[in-house]
Amino acid sequence: MRIESILKYFVWGGLFLILFLPLYVSDSMFFPFITGKNFAFRIIVELITGAWIILALRDATYRPKKSLILYALGAFVAVMAVADVLSENPFKSFWSNYERMEGFVALAHFFAYFLVASSMLAVSRTGSVITNLWERFFQTSLVVNAVLVGYGILQLGGKAVINQGSTRIDATFGNATYFAIYLLFHIFIAAFLAVRHKGYEFIRWIYGAVILADLFML
Repeated sequence: MRIESILKYFVWGGLFLILFLPLYVSDSMFFPFITGKNFAFRIIVELITGAWIILALRDATYRPKKSLILYALGAFVAVMAVADVLSENPFKSFWSNYERMEGFVALAHFFAYFLVASSMLAVSRTGSVITNLWERFFQTSLVVNAVLVGYGILQLGGKAVINQGSTRIDATFGNATYFAIYLLFHIFIAAFLAVRHKGYEFIRWIYGAVILADLFML
């Protein structure tokens, strides 16, 4: 197998693996619902970004495509870098803390993830430009969403512990607000895919069921 194929499948695997991180809870860490997910995300992003850079240098097909979104995000990251350097506490602005795991270092990883995903998910196995991988990507995320909704139902029924110690369902996020935001994103994704599948009523019913389940969890 050529090096390009190895790198390509490695990057694709990492991109899809990240979708499963909401299921991960690291009990060995002080903030088990936050630090574990974030460290895993950063490690995977760094690995796939390195592989993607090598791949992009060898084949122009995998390089970022010019777009207003790319320019806007690039400008935003640059402005944030300057703002953090000139902030009252540059160290905290860059690294944040273990409870939040934000800061510029998180923003840089998100931007790298955007570059890799936008470059790789629009390319097929043969190198031609397609959109099918994006759909598979979103569908995989909806599957993970369904698992979390199922876990939330167990919490609601008293079969699983609610981590906040109240009646607010938090799944594996440890915070009901975080879980609600996750659900809202997937309501939009399910609605978007349902609109794309006009003429396929069965598939649209599935997406509709996902939307209703997520709304119920809210």
